[in-house]
Amino acid sequence: MIRIYLISTLLLALMLFLIRNRAAGFVILWSFIALQWALASYAWLHKGETESGYFTFDALSLIFLGILSVLCLPAFYHSYVFFNHRKNIPRERGIYYASMLILLAALSAAYLSNHIAVTWIFVELTTLSASALIYHNRNERTLEATWKYIFVCSISITLVFIGILFLTIAMQQRGLRDLTYTTLIANAAPLNTFWLKLAFLFIFTGFTAKAGLVPMYTVGIDAKDKAPGPAGALLATIRVNVGFLGIFRFYTVIARTPIASW
Repeated sequence: MIRIYLISTLLLALMLFLIRNRAAGFVILWSFIALQWALASYAWLHKGETESGYFTFDALSLIFLGILSVLCLPAFYHSYVFFNHRKNIPRERGIYYASMLILLAALSAAYLSNHIAVTWIFVELTTLSASALIYHNRNERTLEATWKYIFVCSISITLVFIGILFLTIAMQQRGLRDLTYTTLIANAAPLNTFWLKLAFLFIFTGFTAKAGLVPMYTVGIDAKDKAPGPAGALLATIRVNVGFLGIFRFYTVIARTPIASW
């Protein structure tokens, strides 16, 4: 199901970008909403199961996926109102909606991810899609907010990547190569604590840009203010959730090791 969801969302986003007809765009958006709720329903009906080895429908991911599925309804409604009260430029409207679809899909996949590297990939995709939304008004202030957002988020996601490399070293010392959260939790206790501490510091620091925590929290301030209202609301809610989820997933691994108190 997750593959169908991702491929379908990519196609719908491409259609929104290419087809500038407003009525057609309205139909495409409703198609995505139906697809989003179909994924949420499927995940709920298959709670506890793993799909493709990289995605799992556990309780935590279901909570955040459900919140996202609910919030996408007012986000699209207020986006419709937003474009009704300003000069209608089909190209800008198409880029806006296409970026929003990709953002929602990337967040959904990150929520469901059962592999730390897959989480990293989709979190990076949220940076790229959110940047298009922040720059929507195309003026000096949005340009400044966009490059700051890309710059700081790129640094933060690089820190997460370095943390994953340290985690990989710890896993390889035990003869393990699988970085799924399930495997990490099952084999966390005997891992080298030195590499685990380094991994946690880098992963935690990197995800603070998304979670709105010290030290990388500043990136979200301009982003939420300069983006259109509905997009800013999503950046202040479901984007923050993915940062928390990234930290919490790895914390559940650390909690099963001797450095839990640390």
